[in-house]
Amino acid sequence: MSIQYRLNIHRLIRDLGGPSALARSTGHPRTSFYRWLKSEVVTSRVLEDVKTAFPDIDLNFYFEPIEVRSAVAHSCVDKGMAPRTIERPLSRAEQNHIKSYHEE
Repeated sequence: MSIQYRLNIHRLIRDLGGPSALARSTGHPRTSFYRWLKSEVVTSRVLEDVKTAFPDIDLNFYFEPIEVRSAVAHSCVDKGMAPRTIERPLSRAEQNHIKSYHEE
């Protein structure tokens, strides 16, 4: 098993006030942050502007360790759905994924 890190985008956006508040603080459209949530891909330019708008934020706090088998480390793990290794509340997307996983 190897440990990789995943950025908890949902928690980051929630802690900073949501997409609308981030849009007002950074000057980017709200859709940029909704796109982050949907695709779970963060653009570096917008992340730089978030750090500029919130200079005291510790981005390392939002990186969570996940355990991944070395054979499936990059290509086979669903986005953010690898086994959780830290205690935290499940996001709504994770709760829905768990429900749908058990129903299958």
